[in-house]
Amino acid sequence: MQTNNELFIMKYHLSVLLFLLVIGKLSAQGSIVDSIKSLIDKSKADTIKVRYLQELAEIYRVSPDMKNLDSAVHYGNKSLTLAKNLKDQRGVVGALLVLGRSSRYETDPIKAIEYFQQSLALAEKIKDTLGVIRGLRGNALLQYYKGDFKHELLYYQKAEYLARKINNAVELRSILGVIGKTYLILGQPDSAEHYLQQALNMKLNDEDPFSLSHMGRLKLYRQEYKNALQYFNRALAIYQAKNDKFRIAQCYYDIANQYEEQNKLDSALKNYLLAFEAGSQGTDSLYTIEGVSEYIAMVYEKLNNLPQALRYFKISYAAKARLKTKENLSKLLNLEFDEKERKREAAATKMEYRSKVRLYITLGALAIISITSFSLYRNNRIKKKTNVVLKKQKDAIENAFSELKQTQAQLVQSEKMASLGELTAGIAHEIQNPLNFVNNFSEVNQELLVEMKNEIDKGNIDEVKAIVNDIIDNEEKINHHGKRADAIVKGMLQHSRNSSGQKEPTDINALADEYLRLAYHGLRAKDKSFNATLKTYYEETIGNIHIIPQDIGRVILNLITNAFYAVNEKANLVRDSGNENLPAGQAGYKPTVTVSTKRIGNKVEIKVSDNGNGIPSKVVDKIFQPFFTTKPTGKGTGLGLSMSYDIIAKGHGGELQVETTEGEGATFIISLIV
Repeated sequence: MQTNNELFIMKYHLSVLLFLLVIGKLSAQGSIVDSIKSLIDKSKADTIKVRYLQELAEIYRVSPDMKNLDSAVHYGNKSLTLAKNLKDQRGVVGALLVLGRSSRYETDPIKAIEYFQQSLALAEKIKDTLGVIRGLRGNALLQYYKGDFKHELLYYQKAEYLARKINNAVELRSILGVIGKTYLILGQPDSAEHYLQQALNMKLNDEDPFSLSHMGRLKLYRQEYKNALQYFNRALAIYQAKNDKFRIAQCYYDIANQYEEQNKLDSALKNYLLAFEAGSQGTDSLYTIEGVSEYIAMVYEKLNNLPQALRYFKISYAAKARLKTKENLSKLLNLEFDEKERKREAAATKMEYRSKVRLYITLGALAIISITSFSLYRNNRIKKKTNVVLKKQKDAIENAFSELKQTQAQLVQSEKMASLGELTAGIAHEIQNPLNFVNNFSEVNQELLVEMKNEIDKGNIDEVKAIVNDIIDNEEKINHHGKRADAIVKGMLQHSRNSSGQKEPTDINALADEYLRLAYHGLRAKDKSFNATLKTYYEETIGNIHIIPQDIGRVILNLITNAFYAVNEKANLVRDSGNENLPAGQAGYKPTVTVSTKRIGNKVEIKVSDNGNGIPSKVVDKIFQPFFTTKPTGKGTGLGLSMSYDIIAKGHGGELQVETTEGEGATFIISLIV
């Protein structure tokens, strides 16, 4: 393998030769060929020599003055043999592409097909993306030759994807142009315009004349004659600057064609004659003469100039007769056009780039340093301005985020206090029971103490002992119910204050049962007519699990409150409807809310089910979104389920899911990893 230094030397030699050719120091194409041959003779049998041979083969293939396909094939084969001996697979890909492009001009295209297919297969195998792109383009051109434009398009689309992937602007622009051309052939002008416009929007070193001329043909197809003429003239100016007679002739032909469509026969004739003149001087002149002369004859005929019409019909007939012996070459000529266009654009880009490099070297180190310094200074100023803007944006985003977090915290606390307010009646009911026990047993003890005093006065020691035992039993009950009241108060305080965020061992069964009773009594206090069947199925073997009890309690409370709301709404609907109007299956409806716990592997499931109306299928996906609620305005904030989801998913790494059947009820399932 060659070193980086050797590669630099090779590229330098080729760039110097191309630069000298551009500025006129080499008087003829033969000079650059002789120079490359000299480099080949001096090179070792290495990968650099493989590239030199391929460059020489390409020059023989594309040179308009000395097109010699035998020489192109000869040097292409030498490059292929050397690359195979060196096991230079990229070199093999390049040699096969050169041979494929050279073989397209032979009467038998089989060799071209073999070369292009082999190059594509090998490039894909060694992941040579640029080789794959060019192999795809070669195969696309063969499809064009066969007239299979749909398959041609598929090859180009694959090449477009890869050119974008490696960000090769030169390949991409050329590919976009030929894709646009192919869509135009297929009669899909909108798609053609899309791709041609993309190619024209890519400003490299100059405009793409190929895409300009085909955009002109698209405008002509749509009978936008003024726009078509503008595009043709822009393409013509570029080809005239390059002195490309063959494509100058094509531009004049296109311009003449648009004039003829408008029945401007004098202008059409003028441009057909210019096309004939340029085509006669360019490469493949026989084909240009044969095509253009027939159109010239037809225009002369329309103008009633029969002598001139006869003259050009004779020229056309003679050219067709000479082309009889080159029928296969005629089929391949359009293939040559697209390939030469791509090569010309790539070569022009490369030559212009190398000319600039040469110019920068000539200007010297001082100019380079000045330009670099100015660039750095400008970039530094832009960077500073950008940083100022970014800092302002960053500060604004941070302030907005901070305000959002504060607002969120306030909303959470408001929602929490709202749920606490709804539980006030339930709390009062729950705390009243143990307080009643405390009061009752205190009164009993007071009576027993009076009785004990009397028995002491009587000296009845056995009776005194019995009374003391009763008092001790009552004190234990007072203590028990006092602690129960204390636990209820502490639980409510926990619910009302901000969570500590610390997980602690918690009896999930007791937690769920406590909030079930509180929620039920709270709703009963607000609506004395409400009744519901409460069902609980607690798995006793679960034991304590590590959770944040305040947070999980809020979730359970919210789900149970929603369940009671659902069954109450359905009960009211059933009651208001009357038995004669009840939907099927709702007669004798009994509101039921079920709470269950179950351990499954390393998870604990808490289910809250109801037999209410369920959740409509069209809104199931939205119920966990903030501020979304199915309750009437003023009866729900839409934050309960959203906060519950965040507590379970983010705070505990669990899942909150819903299973529902519209008209039959819903089940919310909390899954916690323990």
